[in-house]
Amino acid sequence: MRRLFVASLAAAATLDGAAAAHDFWIDAHDWRLDASGGEVGLVFSVGHAADAKGWALKPERSVELVSFGPGGRRDWSDALIYPTAGEKSGARLSLEGEGVHVIAFRTDDAFSELAAEKFNAYVAEEGLAPARAARRRAGGEKEAGREAYSRRAKALIRVGDATTEEAPAAVGHTLEITPLENPFSLEEGEPLRVRIDYQGAPLEGATVSLESLDVGLLPEARRLTGADGTAAFVFPHKGSWKMNVVWTRPLSPDERPAAFNADFETVFASLTFGY
Repeated sequence: MRRLFVASLAAAATLDGAAAAHDFWIDAHDWRLDASGGEVGLVFSVGHAADAKGWALKPERSVELVSFGPGGRRDWSDALIYPTAGEKSGARLSLEGEGVHVIAFRTDDAFSELAAEKFNAYVAEEGLAPARAARRRAGGEKEAGREAYSRRAKALIRVGDATTEEAPAAVGHTLEITPLENPFSLEEGEPLRVRIDYQGAPLEGATVSLESLDVGLLPEARRLTGADGTAAFVFPHKGSWKMNVVWTRPLSPDERPAAFNADFETVFASLTFGY
């Protein structure tokens, strides 16, 4: 059973929360269950693998946890575990049916405001071209950056010995990483292609990062998506892996959420699996 990357959570709902914890993902006890009906434990994590922290799920936040597997879609909202004195937040799922199950989680919006220098550095690091262009057009590069941000995370769990070359399908998240091959069926040295979709269409020019959860290094590789929204990675070794991507769009005054005076709507997305 793989060690979970869990640490105590410092307060995450600060003004610089989005930039301080770029990555958000689903970590699993195991990426493979021996048989249908087996239970997998999940935990929500933020940060990087080397300094990951458990993400504190709050009951008042609007969230969705679902799975897509051989038996179709299943809602797991009742399986969510909220943090207590003795347990980290996450979920425990009993997955029925042999094959690959996609676990999909999403949050509602939170608000982040960063000083101009920090926001510009964050935009450059994540390759957020729409934010950079909008701030240049408006002459706002010396102003604080305000965004409404949400998170989307997927994890792939293989159940049983059933083998298939078919890649898991997209689930319809606003920003989504979808593998074009089944990671569990890859041969050593064979690349994995992924497609990034934003609002239902392939996204060009997004920066996708690949990081080993076992070794705990900074991103092993970063790729820009092409016109078809795809990027390809070759894994340097077998183990547990995380992919991340971030994208944003400028908000017009009438689009801004009532609760947030945000200039941008940003989505963080991840995909985790074993190879």
